[in-house]
Amino acid sequence: MRPTGTNILIAISILAASFVLCQPASAESYNDGFNAAETLEGRYFTISVENGVDMQGLAMKVAVSPSITAIIKESVASYDSDKVADQLDLLFLAVSEIMDIRMRSFKCKVKVCKDASSLSAIALKLFDKETTAGGFYVVSLDTIYVDANSITTNVLGHELSHAVQSHYFVVPPPMKIQEVLAGYVEFQLRKYTNTLPTSSRK
Repeated sequence: MRPTGTNILIAISILAASFVLCQPASAESYNDGFNAAETLEGRYFTISVENGVDMQGLAMKVAVSPSITAIIKESVASYDSDKVADQLDLLFLAVSEIMDIRMRSFKCKVKVCKDASSLSAIALKLFDKETTAGGFYVVSLDTIYVDANSITTNVLGHELSHAVQSHYFVVPPPMKIQEVLAGYVEFQLRKYTNTLPTSSRK
């Protein structure tokens, strides 16, 4: 069962898929309108943060709970709970466990916008359409865009699952199937953190 916001997230995913077709050959040279003030390097992510983002608050919002780290099979002792990059790396490991997907190498970009209007401005530049979603993944740029004010491990895990699918499958599943898999990941993360909507709890 997909929590609220299904239509928005499906629309963003479909837009992201069509965006691949209109992207320039060199994604690295494409200007998405994002202005990074700080860049963090993790094992699995290059994280760019816009000016105005509270880094301490961001670290707290993306902190992976013990109930989620418990499903990770490898040792997590070396990961720092106060470091954004470490917490995103932990979330990647948890999402990989949930999806039962293992990859020898994975590296993705995450761009953290300072607020919803900044995120929506990027969506407008990329898709010619604004968004009220908390985040989206653009396949051709291999980038997850999120809003620092509304970011949660659930939202981030949902978008991260799209990135994992993009890296893992040689032939990507149909967009509806990708969204089902992403919804499943978010459902599991919500279950582990006891944040499921009341109607979804059993």
